Amino acid sequence: MRLVLHNWVKSACVLAAAAVMGSSLYVAARRSAADLTMVFHDAPATVVPAGLLARVEFVKTRVPKGSLIVYFMDRPEVWEFGLWKRSLYPDYLVLPATDRWLLQSAPFQALRYRYNARYVLLAGASLPGLRDAVALPDYPGGQPMSLATLEN
Repeated sequence: MRLVLHNWVKSACVLAAAAVMGSSLYVAARRSAADLTMVFHDAPATVVPAGLLARVEFVKTRVPKGSLIVYFMDRPEVWEFGLWKRSLYPDYLVLPATDRWLLQSAPFQALRYRYNARYVLLAGASLPGLRDAVALPDYPGGQPMSLATLEN
């Protein structure tokens, strides 16, 4: 008798565990389907804003292909720099800089003359010793930027 009762309790526990697991999987599948529908329905087709693409085209019309462009920012802005780097690749090499002293250092000057670095993208910053600064087209949510030429 005790053996039959033991088998019955064991079977009931397995059945209860299967019911809990099944209902959990059902709820999770419904929730995932709802989440995926919302995420992909409202998602933009690209992570690059249209305003940035207009800026990239603006830069491409003014900077010769194969040029080294210094991306100078007043504070490190990795996301925006990455978008610029990917948008200009493979035609341009984009080099980040956040400190003014770096641009006047001997290693940077050697790099500048070796690769003929003449152009600077100023991301929300100003920098002395530049000429021919042109403001890039503005767009909502974008930071003010300009393209300038380094003095020799």
